[in-house]
Amino acid sequence: MSVLFVGDSQLKYLHHVQLEDNTAVRCTSGFRVEQMWALFSGIVQDHDIIVIHAGTNNVPREEPATTLHRYQHLLKIIWTSNPTARIIASAVLPRDYNVFEGARNNVGFIDGCNRRAQEINDGLKMIASRSTQLEFCPHPSFGVDRRTANRRLLSRDGLHLTRRGIQQLHDDIQVLVSRIRSPLCVRDPTCQPESVCEDREEDPIPTDYRDALLRTIQPTVIPEFTADLNDEIIWPSLPSVSVPIVSRVSSPVPSVRTSVSRINPLTTFYAKFVAMNCLVQYSDSEDELSDKEDPDYIGMKRKNPTNFKVCTENNKKLRSGEILPLPDSIKTLFSSGKKREDNPEVHEGRIRSFEHLEGNWATHVGVSYDPDERMIELIDELLKCLRPLEFKPMKDLHLSLSRTVAIRHHWIQPLTDRLQRRFKMLPKTCCEISSVKLYTNDEKTRTFLSLTVSAPGDILQQYTKAVDECFEEYKLPKYYENPSFHISIGWCLKDVIPQISEETLNKLQDLVDNAMEEYPELRLFAVEEAICKSGNKQFPLPLSDFTGDG
Repeated sequence: MSVLFVGDSQLKYLHHVQLEDNTAVRCTSGFRVEQMWALFSGIVQDHDIIVIHAGTNNVPREEPATTLHRYQHLLKIIWTSNPTARIIASAVLPRDYNVFEGARNNVGFIDGCNRRAQEINDGLKMIASRSTQLEFCPHPSFGVDRRTANRRLLSRDGLHLTRRGIQQLHDDIQVLVSRIRSPLCVRDPTCQPESVCEDREEDPIPTDYRDALLRTIQPTVIPEFTADLNDEIIWPSLPSVSVPIVSRVSSPVPSVRTSVSRINPLTTFYAKFVAMNCLVQYSDSEDELSDKEDPDYIGMKRKNPTNFKVCTENNKKLRSGEILPLPDSIKTLFSSGKKREDNPEVHEGRIRSFEHLEGNWATHVGVSYDPDERMIELIDELLKCLRPLEFKPMKDLHLSLSRTVAIRHHWIQPLTDRLQRRFKMLPKTCCEISSVKLYTNDEKTRTFLSLTVSAPGDILQQYTKAVDECFEEYKLPKYYENPSFHISIGWCLKDVIPQISEETLNKLQDLVDNAMEEYPELRLFAVEEAICKSGNKQFPLPLSDFTGDG
Protein backbone atom coordinates (compact mmCIF):
# COMPACT_ATOMS: atom_id res chain seq x y z
CA MET A 1 0.00 0.00 0.00
CA SER A 2 1.55 3.29 -1.12
CA VAL A 3 1.62 6.28 1.24
CA LEU A 4 1.44 10.00 0.36
CA PHE A 5 2.38 12.76 2.82
CA VAL A 6 0.92 16.21 2.08
CA GLY A 7 1.33 19.28 4.27
CA ASP A 8 2.99 22.60 5.02
CA SER A 9 6.59 23.55 5.86
CA GLN A 10 6.66 21.31 8.96
CA LEU A 11 7.11 18.37 6.56
CA LYS A 12 9.97 19.98 4.61
CA TYR A 13 12.70 17.83 6.12
CA LEU A 14 10.79 14.57 6.05
CA HIS A 15 13.21 13.36 3.39
CA HIS A 16 15.88 13.15 6.12
CA VAL A 17 13.89 10.28 7.65
CA GLN A 18 14.35 6.81 6.23
CA LEU A 19 11.03 6.45 4.42
CA GLU A 20 9.62 3.16 3.27
CA ASP A 21 9.25 2.25 -0.36
CA ASN A 22 6.18 3.56 -2.24
CA THR A 23 6.16 6.72 -0.08
CA ALA A 24 5.88 10.23 -1.58
CA VAL A 25 5.98 13.68 0.05
CA ARG A 26 4.31 16.87 -1.20
CA CYS A 27 4.63 20.06 0.91
CA THR A 28 4.85 23.83 0.42
CA SER A 29 5.57 26.63 2.91
CA GLY A 30 2.61 28.74 3.96
CA PHE A 31 -0.05 26.45 2.50
CA ARG A 32 -3.34 26.13 4.36
CA VAL A 33 -5.97 23.40 4.39
CA GLU A 34 -7.91 24.85 1.47
CA GLN A 35 -4.76 24.88 -0.69
CA MET A 36 -3.66 21.28 -0.07
CA TRP A 37 -5.68 19.80 -2.93
CA ALA A 38 -3.47 21.63 -5.46
CA LEU A 39 -0.43 19.69 -4.19
CA PHE A 40 -1.68 16.17 -4.99
CA SER A 41 -4.80 16.42 -7.15
CA GLY A 42 -3.04 14.69 -10.04
CA ILE A 43 -1.67 11.75 -8.01
CA VAL A 44 -4.43 11.13 -5.46
CA GLN A 45 -5.57 7.97 -7.26
CA ASP A 46 -2.06 6.47 -7.19
CA HIS A 47 -1.91 6.13 -3.39
CA ASP A 48 -3.83 4.00 -0.90
CA ILE A 49 -2.99 5.95 2.28
CA ILE A 50 -2.94 9.77 2.37
CA VAL A 51 -1.47 11.58 5.39
CA ILE A 52 -2.62 15.21 5.77
CA HIS A 53 -0.58 17.46 8.04
CA ALA A 54 -2.22 20.87 7.67
CA GLY A 55 -3.93 23.60 9.69
CA THR A 56 -0.88 25.31 11.22
CA ASN A 57 -1.22 28.28 8.87
CA ASN A 58 -5.01 28.43 9.35
CA VAL A 59 -4.81 28.79 13.13
CA PRO A 60 -3.76 32.48 13.32
CA ARG A 61 -6.13 33.55 10.53
CA GLU A 62 -9.58 32.12 11.24
CA GLU A 63 -11.85 30.43 13.73
CA PRO A 64 -11.55 26.65 14.31
CA ALA A 65 -15.05 26.05 12.92
CA THR A 66 -14.00 27.56 9.60
CA THR A 67 -10.86 25.40 9.45
CA LEU A 68 -12.86 22.24 10.18
CA HIS A 69 -15.32 23.18 7.45
CA ARG A 70 -12.42 23.45 5.00
CA TYR A 71 -11.01 20.13 6.25
CA GLN A 72 -14.33 18.36 5.64
CA HIS A 73 -14.47 19.85 2.16
CA LEU A 74 -10.97 18.50 1.44
CA LEU A 75 -11.96 15.01 2.65
CA LYS A 76 -14.99 14.97 0.37
CA ILE A 77 -12.87 15.94 -2.64
CA ILE A 78 -10.33 13.18 -1.87
CA TRP A 79 -12.99 10.49 -1.49
CA THR A 80 -14.72 11.67 -4.65
CA SER A 81 -11.51 11.10 -6.63
CA ASN A 82 -10.40 7.98 -4.72
CA PRO A 83 -13.32 6.36 -2.84
CA THR A 84 -11.14 3.65 -1.26
CA ALA A 85 -8.43 5.95 0.09
CA ARG A 86 -7.55 5.71 3.78
CA ILE A 87 -6.73 9.11 5.27
CA ILE A 88 -4.69 9.97 8.37
CA ALA A 89 -5.36 13.44 9.82
CA SER A 90 -2.22 14.61 11.62
CA ALA A 91 -2.88 16.88 14.61
CA VAL A 92 -1.99 20.57 14.55
CA LEU A 93 1.17 20.78 16.66
CA PRO A 94 1.67 23.25 19.54
CA ARG A 95 3.75 26.39 19.21
CA ASP A 96 6.31 27.79 21.62
CA TYR A 97 8.53 30.84 22.06
CA ASN A 98 10.93 32.01 19.36
CA VAL A 99 14.38 31.92 20.95
CA PHE A 100 16.24 33.60 18.08
CA GLU A 101 18.10 36.76 19.10
CA GLY A 102 15.91 39.84 18.74
CA ALA A 103 12.71 37.85 18.23
CA ARG A 104 9.51 39.26 19.72
CA ASN A 105 7.27 36.81 21.55
CA ASN A 106 3.60 37.54 22.15
CA VAL A 107 2.41 35.25 24.94
CA GLY A 108 -1.25 35.94 24.20
CA PHE A 109 -0.79 35.11 20.51
CA ILE A 110 0.93 31.78 21.26
CA ASP A 111 -1.67 30.77 23.85
CA GLY A 112 -4.49 31.76 21.51
CA CYS A 113 -3.03 29.70 18.66
CA ASN A 114 -2.67 26.66 20.92
CA ARG A 115 -6.27 26.98 22.13
CA ARG A 116 -7.52 27.13 18.55
CA ALA A 117 -5.34 24.17 17.62
CA GLN A 118 -6.93 22.23 20.47
CA GLU A 119 -10.43 22.88 19.12
CA ILE A 120 -9.37 21.86 15.61
CA ASN A 121 -7.86 18.62 16.93
CA ASP A 122 -10.99 17.91 18.97
CA GLY A 123 -13.10 18.31 15.84
CA LEU A 124 -10.81 16.06 13.76
CA LYS A 125 -10.91 13.43 16.48
CA MET A 126 -14.72 13.51 16.42
CA ILE A 127 -14.83 13.17 12.63
CA ALA A 128 -12.38 10.24 12.73
CA SER A 129 -14.46 8.46 15.38
CA ARG A 130 -17.40 8.36 12.97
CA SER A 131 -15.58 7.06 9.89
CA THR A 132 -13.65 3.84 9.29
CA GLN A 133 -11.68 5.48 6.49
CA LEU A 134 -10.23 8.28 8.61
CA GLU A 135 -7.67 8.02 11.42
CA PHE A 136 -6.55 10.81 13.76
CA CYS A 137 -2.91 11.03 14.94
CA PRO A 138 -2.67 13.17 18.14
CA HIS A 139 1.18 13.27 18.50
CA PRO A 140 1.22 13.15 22.32
CA SER A 141 5.03 13.42 22.47
CA PHE A 142 4.96 17.07 21.43
CA GLY A 143 3.27 18.19 24.66
CA VAL A 144 5.00 17.27 27.93
CA ASP A 145 2.55 19.09 30.23
CA ARG A 146 -0.20 21.67 30.10
CA ARG A 147 2.01 24.73 29.64
CA THR A 148 5.31 23.69 28.02
CA ALA A 149 5.97 22.18 24.60
CA ASN A 150 8.73 19.64 24.09
CA ARG A 151 11.52 21.97 22.94
CA ARG A 152 13.65 19.03 21.83
CA LEU A 153 11.16 18.47 19.02
CA LEU A 154 10.67 22.11 18.03
CA SER A 155 13.28 24.29 16.33
CA ARG A 156 14.51 27.61 17.66
CA ASP A 157 11.64 29.53 16.05
CA GLY A 158 9.13 27.52 18.13
CA LEU A 159 7.13 26.51 15.04
CA HIS A 160 9.13 24.23 12.74
CA LEU A 161 10.56 20.85 13.71
CA THR A 162 14.04 19.63 14.48
CA ARG A 163 15.37 16.40 12.99
CA ARG A 164 14.28 14.63 16.16
CA GLY A 165 10.84 16.24 15.82
CA ILE A 166 10.53 15.09 12.21
CA GLN A 167 11.49 11.56 13.27
CA GLN A 168 8.91 11.59 16.07
CA LEU A 169 6.21 12.91 13.72
CA HIS A 170 6.99 10.13 11.23
CA ASP A 171 7.04 7.43 13.92
CA ASP A 172 3.65 8.49 15.29
CA ILE A 173 2.09 8.33 11.83
CA GLN A 174 3.86 5.07 10.98
CA VAL A 175 2.03 3.36 13.86
CA LEU A 176 -1.30 4.16 12.20
CA VAL A 177 0.02 3.19 8.77
CA SER A 178 1.01 -0.23 10.12
CA ARG A 179 -2.41 -0.64 11.71
CA ILE A 180 -4.13 0.16 8.41
CA ARG A 181 -1.93 -2.30 6.56
CA SER A 182 -2.79 -5.03 9.05
CA PRO A 183 -5.09 -7.74 7.64
CA LEU A 184 -7.40 -7.30 10.63
CA CYS A 185 -8.14 -3.74 9.61
CA VAL A 186 -11.06 -3.84 7.13
CA ARG A 187 -11.90 -0.76 5.13
CA ASP A 188 -15.44 0.35 4.39
CA PRO A 189 -15.39 2.20 1.03
CA THR A 190 -18.95 3.44 1.42
CA CYS A 191 -18.34 5.20 4.74
CA GLN A 192 -18.13 8.96 4.48
CA PRO A 193 -17.36 11.38 7.34
CA GLU A 194 -20.44 12.71 9.02
CA SER A 195 -20.75 16.38 9.75
CA VAL A 196 -19.64 17.51 13.18
CA CYS A 197 -22.07 20.39 13.02
CA GLU A 198 -24.77 18.89 15.23
CA ASP A 199 -26.77 20.45 18.03
CA ARG A 200 -25.99 19.24 21.54
CA GLU A 201 -27.51 20.07 24.87
CA GLU A 202 -24.40 21.77 26.30
CA ASP A 203 -20.84 22.58 25.24
CA PRO A 204 -17.92 21.17 27.22
CA ILE A 205 -15.52 23.55 28.95
CA PRO A 206 -12.44 24.09 26.69
CA THR A 207 -9.11 22.90 28.06
CA ASP A 208 -5.54 23.68 27.06
CA TYR A 209 -4.23 22.06 23.90
CA ARG A 210 -1.51 20.06 25.60
CA ASP A 211 -3.99 18.87 28.24
CA ALA A 212 -6.18 17.59 25.41
CA LEU A 213 -3.26 15.57 24.08
CA LEU A 214 -2.54 13.87 27.39
CA ARG A 215 -6.00 12.74 28.36
CA THR A 216 -9.33 11.99 26.67
CA ILE A 217 -11.89 14.76 27.05
CA GLN A 218 -15.28 15.55 25.61
CA PRO A 219 -14.52 17.29 22.29
CA THR A 220 -15.68 20.83 21.72
CA VAL A 221 -18.87 21.06 19.68
CA ILE A 222 -18.36 23.04 16.50
CA PRO A 223 -21.28 25.37 15.61
CA GLU A 224 -23.08 24.78 12.34
CA PHE A 225 -21.26 26.38 9.43
CA THR A 226 -23.94 27.56 7.03
CA ALA A 227 -23.32 31.27 6.61
CA ASP A 228 -20.94 32.83 4.12
CA LEU A 229 -17.43 33.48 5.44
CA ASN A 230 -17.83 37.22 4.84
CA ASP A 231 -21.18 37.59 6.63
CA GLU A 232 -21.22 40.14 9.40
CA ILE A 233 -22.23 39.21 12.93
CA ILE A 234 -25.34 41.01 14.15
CA TRP A 235 -24.72 41.92 17.77
CA PRO A 236 -27.60 42.32 20.26
CA SER A 237 -28.76 45.88 20.75
CA LEU A 238 -27.51 47.80 23.76
CA PRO A 239 -29.92 48.53 26.63
CA SER A 240 -31.66 51.88 26.39
CA VAL A 241 -30.57 54.63 28.78
CA SER A 242 -32.96 57.37 29.92
CA VAL A 243 -31.42 60.86 29.79
CA PRO A 244 -33.03 63.62 31.93
CA ILE A 245 -34.15 66.66 29.89
CA VAL A 246 -34.42 70.03 31.60
CA SER A 247 -36.84 72.50 30.07
CA ARG A 248 -35.57 76.00 29.25
CA VAL A 249 -38.81 77.44 30.60
CA SER A 250 -37.93 76.52 34.17
CA SER A 251 -34.31 77.60 33.96
CA PRO A 252 -32.57 80.00 31.56
CA VAL A 253 -29.48 77.79 31.61
CA PRO A 254 -30.04 74.10 30.76
CA SER A 255 -28.73 71.60 33.27
CA VAL A 256 -26.17 69.16 31.87
CA ARG A 257 -25.28 65.93 33.65
CA THR A 258 -21.87 64.51 32.79
CA SER A 259 -19.85 61.68 34.22
CA VAL A 260 -16.25 61.68 32.96
CA SER A 261 -14.04 59.54 35.14
CA ARG A 262 -10.79 60.55 33.53
CA ILE A 263 -11.02 64.31 34.26
CA ASN A 264 -9.27 65.43 37.42
CA PRO A 265 -11.59 67.84 39.32
CA LEU A 266 -8.58 69.78 40.64
CA THR A 267 -7.28 70.32 37.10
CA THR A 268 -10.70 71.50 35.94
CA PHE A 269 -10.98 73.95 38.83
CA TYR A 270 -7.51 75.33 38.20
CA ALA A 271 -8.22 75.83 34.50
CA LYS A 272 -11.43 77.71 35.25
CA PHE A 273 -9.69 79.80 37.90
CA VAL A 274 -6.91 80.91 35.56
CA ALA A 275 -9.32 81.55 32.69
CA MET A 276 -11.66 83.68 34.79
CA ASN A 277 -8.78 85.78 36.08
CA CYS A 278 -7.45 86.35 32.58
CA LEU A 279 -10.75 87.36 30.98
CA VAL A 280 -11.63 91.02 30.71
CA GLN A 281 -15.28 92.00 30.98
CA TYR A 282 -16.56 94.37 28.34
CA SER A 283 -19.75 96.37 28.29
CA ASP A 284 -21.91 97.28 25.39
CA SER A 285 -22.89 100.84 24.47
CA GLU A 286 -26.13 100.81 26.44
CA ASP A 287 -24.41 99.66 29.66
CA GLU A 288 -21.76 102.33 29.23
CA LEU A 289 -24.34 105.10 28.98
CA SER A 290 -26.21 103.86 32.03
CA ASP A 291 -22.99 103.59 34.03
CA LYS A 292 -22.02 107.18 33.29
CA GLU A 293 -25.26 108.31 34.87
CA ASP A 294 -24.49 106.30 38.03
CA PRO A 295 -22.66 108.38 40.72
CA ASP A 296 -20.93 105.20 41.95
CA TYR A 297 -19.45 104.78 38.50
CA ILE A 298 -17.93 108.27 38.65
CA GLY A 299 -16.49 107.52 42.08
CA MET A 300 -14.94 104.26 40.84
CA LYS A 301 -13.41 106.13 37.93
CA ARG A 302 -11.76 108.61 40.30
CA LYS A 303 -10.56 105.91 42.75
CA ASN A 304 -9.17 103.53 40.07
CA PRO A 305 -8.09 105.66 37.12
CA THR A 306 -5.56 103.04 35.92
CA ASN A 307 -8.01 100.12 35.72
CA PHE A 308 -10.55 102.32 34.03
CA LYS A 309 -8.02 103.36 31.43
CA VAL A 310 -7.14 99.73 30.63
CA CYS A 311 -10.77 98.75 30.23
CA THR A 312 -11.40 101.73 27.96
CA GLU A 313 -8.47 100.87 25.72
CA ASN A 314 -9.57 97.24 25.51
CA ASN A 315 -13.08 98.35 24.53
CA LYS A 316 -11.63 100.44 21.70
CA LYS A 317 -9.58 97.46 20.46
CA LEU A 318 -12.64 95.24 20.56
CA ARG A 319 -14.72 97.71 18.55
CA SER A 320 -11.95 98.15 15.97
CA GLY A 321 -11.83 94.39 15.32
CA GLU A 322 -8.27 93.96 16.59
CA ILE A 323 -7.61 90.48 18.11
CA LEU A 324 -6.52 90.54 21.72
CA PRO A 325 -3.44 88.46 22.59
CA LEU A 326 -3.99 85.19 24.44
CA PRO A 327 -2.56 85.34 27.98
CA ASP A 328 0.66 83.36 28.55
CA SER A 329 -0.87 81.37 31.39
CA ILE A 330 -3.47 79.97 28.97
CA LYS A 331 -0.85 79.21 26.30
CA THR A 332 1.27 77.12 28.67
CA LEU A 333 -1.57 75.57 30.65
CA PHE A 334 -1.71 72.26 28.74
CA SER A 335 1.70 72.19 27.08
CA SER A 336 4.51 70.11 28.53
CA GLY A 337 7.15 72.47 27.22
CA LYS A 338 9.32 69.51 26.13
CA LYS A 339 10.08 68.57 22.54
CA ARG A 340 10.66 64.94 21.80
CA GLU A 341 14.24 64.41 20.69
CA ASP A 342 15.40 61.59 18.45
CA ASN A 343 18.23 59.63 20.08
CA PRO A 344 19.91 57.31 17.53
CA GLU A 345 21.61 55.35 20.33
CA VAL A 346 18.23 54.04 21.43
CA HIS A 347 17.61 52.69 17.90
CA GLU A 348 21.02 51.02 17.36
CA GLY A 349 22.38 54.12 15.62
CA ARG A 350 19.52 54.41 13.11
CA ILE A 351 18.31 57.89 12.13
CA ARG A 352 14.68 58.71 11.35
CA SER A 353 13.80 59.39 7.73
CA PHE A 354 11.31 62.03 8.87
CA GLU A 355 10.82 63.96 12.11
CA HIS A 356 8.61 62.45 14.77
CA LEU A 357 5.42 64.45 15.30
CA GLU A 358 2.71 63.74 17.83
CA GLY A 359 -0.34 62.27 16.10
CA ASN A 360 1.59 61.00 13.06
CA TRP A 361 1.74 57.25 12.42
CA ALA A 362 4.47 55.65 10.32
CA THR A 363 2.71 53.53 7.69
CA HIS A 364 4.04 50.94 5.24
CA VAL A 365 2.53 48.34 2.87
CA GLY A 366 4.33 45.08 2.07
CA VAL A 367 4.21 41.29 1.96
CA SER A 368 5.42 39.45 5.07
CA TYR A 369 7.98 36.69 4.57
CA ASP A 370 8.21 33.95 7.18
CA PRO A 371 11.58 32.14 6.82
CA ASP A 372 11.99 28.58 7.95
CA GLU A 373 14.95 27.28 9.95
CA ARG A 374 17.06 26.53 6.85
CA MET A 375 16.60 30.04 5.46
CA ILE A 376 17.53 31.54 8.83
CA GLU A 377 20.74 29.52 8.83
CA LEU A 378 21.50 30.73 5.30
CA ILE A 379 21.00 34.36 6.37
CA ASP A 380 23.43 33.86 9.27
CA GLU A 381 26.05 32.49 6.87
CA LEU A 382 25.61 35.43 4.48
CA LEU A 383 26.04 38.00 7.25
CA LYS A 384 29.17 36.26 8.56
CA CYS A 385 30.78 36.56 5.12
CA LEU A 386 30.51 40.36 5.33
CA ARG A 387 32.66 40.67 8.44
CA PRO A 388 34.33 42.82 9.71
CA LEU A 389 31.39 45.00 8.58
CA GLU A 390 28.76 44.93 11.32
CA PHE A 391 25.72 43.73 9.43
CA LYS A 392 22.77 42.89 11.69
CA PRO A 393 19.84 40.61 10.79
CA MET A 394 16.49 42.19 9.99
CA LYS A 395 13.87 41.45 12.61
CA ASP A 396 10.92 41.79 10.23
CA LEU A 397 11.42 40.24 6.79
CA HIS A 398 9.09 41.61 4.14
CA LEU A 399 8.73 42.52 0.48
CA SER A 400 8.05 46.27 0.27
CA LEU A 401 5.20 47.58 -1.87
CA SER A 402 5.34 51.22 -0.73
CA ARG A 403 7.52 53.82 0.91
CA THR A 404 7.22 54.44 4.64
CA VAL A 405 4.95 57.47 5.03
CA ALA A 406 3.51 59.43 7.96
CA ILE A 407 -0.28 59.73 8.21
CA ARG A 408 -2.69 61.17 10.74
CA HIS A 409 -4.50 58.80 13.09
CA HIS A 410 -7.95 59.50 11.66
CA TRP A 411 -6.68 58.51 8.19
CA ILE A 412 -5.80 54.95 9.21
CA GLN A 413 -9.25 53.38 8.98
CA PRO A 414 -10.41 54.93 5.67
CA LEU A 415 -7.00 54.28 4.06
CA THR A 416 -6.85 50.62 5.10
CA ASP A 417 -10.48 50.10 4.04
CA ARG A 418 -9.68 51.40 0.57
CA LEU A 419 -6.54 49.27 0.37
CA GLN A 420 -8.50 46.15 1.32
CA ARG A 421 -11.12 46.82 -1.36
CA ARG A 422 -8.41 47.41 -3.95
CA PHE A 423 -6.37 44.29 -3.11
CA LYS A 424 -9.46 42.06 -3.19
CA MET A 425 -9.50 42.71 -6.95
CA LEU A 426 -5.92 41.41 -7.40
CA PRO A 427 -4.92 37.72 -7.60
CA LYS A 428 -2.61 35.74 -5.36
CA THR A 429 0.78 34.77 -6.73
CA CYS A 430 4.00 32.87 -6.05
CA CYS A 431 7.35 34.70 -5.81
CA GLU A 432 10.83 33.40 -6.54
CA ILE A 433 14.06 34.36 -4.74
CA SER A 434 16.99 34.63 -7.15
CA SER A 435 20.09 36.67 -6.32
CA VAL A 436 21.93 38.76 -3.71
CA LYS A 437 22.01 42.54 -4.05
CA LEU A 438 23.02 45.57 -1.94
CA TYR A 439 20.85 48.65 -1.45
CA THR A 440 20.97 51.92 0.51
CA ASN A 441 18.13 54.08 1.77
CA ASP A 442 17.43 57.49 0.24
CA GLU A 443 19.42 59.31 2.93
CA LYS A 444 22.47 57.00 2.51
CA THR A 445 22.46 56.37 6.25
CA ARG A 446 22.08 52.57 6.03
CA THR A 447 23.10 49.73 3.71
CA PHE A 448 20.92 46.65 3.22
CA LEU A 449 21.85 43.12 2.15
CA SER A 450 18.87 41.81 0.18
CA LEU A 451 17.55 38.91 -1.86
CA THR A 452 15.91 39.93 -5.13
CA VAL A 453 12.37 38.69 -5.76
CA SER A 454 10.41 38.17 -8.98
CA ALA A 455 6.90 36.98 -9.86
CA PRO A 456 5.07 35.86 -13.02
CA GLY A 457 4.07 38.71 -15.33
CA ASP A 458 3.72 42.16 -13.80
CA ILE A 459 1.69 41.17 -10.75
CA LEU A 460 4.08 42.90 -8.30
CA GLN A 461 3.81 46.11 -10.33
CA GLN A 462 0.03 45.80 -10.06
CA TYR A 463 0.34 45.60 -6.28
CA THR A 464 2.42 48.79 -6.10
CA LYS A 465 0.11 50.57 -8.52
CA ALA A 466 -2.87 49.75 -6.28
CA VAL A 467 -1.04 51.21 -3.28
CA ASP A 468 -0.03 54.35 -5.22
CA GLU A 469 -3.64 54.98 -6.24
CA CYS A 470 -4.81 54.78 -2.63
CA PHE A 471 -1.92 56.95 -1.39
CA GLU A 472 -2.61 59.56 -4.07
CA GLU A 473 -5.94 60.48 -2.48
CA TYR A 474 -4.08 61.52 0.67
CA LYS A 475 -1.25 63.21 -1.27
CA LEU A 476 1.27 60.65 -0.03
CA PRO A 477 4.45 59.89 -2.01
CA LYS A 478 4.30 57.07 -4.55
CA TYR A 479 6.66 54.10 -4.74
CA TYR A 480 9.74 54.14 -6.97
CA GLU A 481 9.04 54.47 -10.69
CA ASN A 482 11.02 51.33 -11.63
CA PRO A 483 11.11 49.36 -8.39
CA SER A 484 13.57 46.56 -7.71
CA PHE A 485 11.61 44.12 -5.60
CA HIS A 486 13.63 42.52 -2.82
CA ILE A 487 13.60 41.20 0.75
CA SER A 488 16.18 42.86 3.01
CA ILE A 489 17.83 40.31 5.31
CA GLY A 490 20.53 42.43 6.99
CA TRP A 491 21.51 46.07 7.55
CA CYS A 492 24.54 48.15 8.43
CA LEU A 493 25.02 51.81 9.34
CA LYS A 494 26.24 54.21 6.61
CA ASP A 495 26.85 53.52 2.93
CA VAL A 496 29.36 50.64 2.91
CA ILE A 497 28.76 49.35 -0.62
CA PRO A 498 32.14 50.65 -1.88
CA GLN A 499 33.85 48.60 0.87
CA ILE A 500 32.39 45.28 -0.36
CA SER A 501 34.47 43.67 -3.09
CA GLU A 502 33.20 41.86 -6.16
CA GLU A 503 34.79 38.69 -4.83
CA THR A 504 32.69 38.91 -1.65
CA LEU A 505 29.51 39.39 -3.67
CA ASN A 506 30.31 36.33 -5.75
CA LYS A 507 30.88 34.31 -2.59
CA LEU A 508 27.49 35.43 -1.24
CA GLN A 509 25.80 34.44 -4.50
CA ASP A 510 27.46 31.00 -4.43
CA LEU A 511 26.08 30.40 -0.93
CA VAL A 512 22.57 31.26 -2.10
CA ASP A 513 22.82 29.12 -5.24
CA ASN A 514 24.08 26.09 -3.30
CA ALA A 515 21.31 26.41 -0.72
CA MET A 516 18.63 26.74 -3.41
CA GLU A 517 20.01 23.72 -5.22
CA GLU A 518 20.03 21.58 -2.07
CA TYR A 519 16.64 22.83 -0.85
CA PRO A 520 14.58 23.92 -3.90
CA GLU A 521 11.62 24.79 -1.69
CA LEU A 522 13.57 27.80 -0.34
CA ARG A 523 13.39 29.47 -3.74
CA LEU A 524 9.59 29.89 -3.80
CA PHE A 525 7.08 31.36 -1.39
CA ALA A 526 3.35 31.96 -1.75
CA VAL A 527 1.80 35.43 -1.54
CA GLU A 528 -1.69 35.13 -0.04
CA GLU A 529 -2.10 38.67 1.27
CA ALA A 530 -0.35 41.97 1.82
CA ILE A 531 0.00 43.76 5.15
CA CYS A 532 -0.49 47.45 5.97
CA LYS A 533 1.43 48.37 9.11
CA SER A 534 0.59 51.66 10.80
CA GLY A 535 2.48 52.23 14.03
CA ASN A 536 1.92 49.16 16.20
CA LYS A 537 -1.18 48.07 14.27
CA GLN A 538 -1.38 45.60 11.38
CA PHE A 539 -4.17 45.38 8.81
CA PRO A 540 -4.32 42.34 6.45
CA LEU A 541 -5.03 43.02 2.77
CA PRO A 542 -6.33 39.67 1.42
CA LEU A 543 -5.83 38.87 -2.24
CA SER A 544 -8.40 37.19 -4.48
CA ASP A 545 -8.31 33.44 -5.08
CA PHE A 546 -9.86 33.01 -8.51
CA THR A 547 -9.65 29.22 -8.30
CA GLY A 548 -11.77 29.08 -5.13
CA ASP A 549 -11.22 27.15 -1.91
CA GLY A 550 -10.49 23.46 -1.67
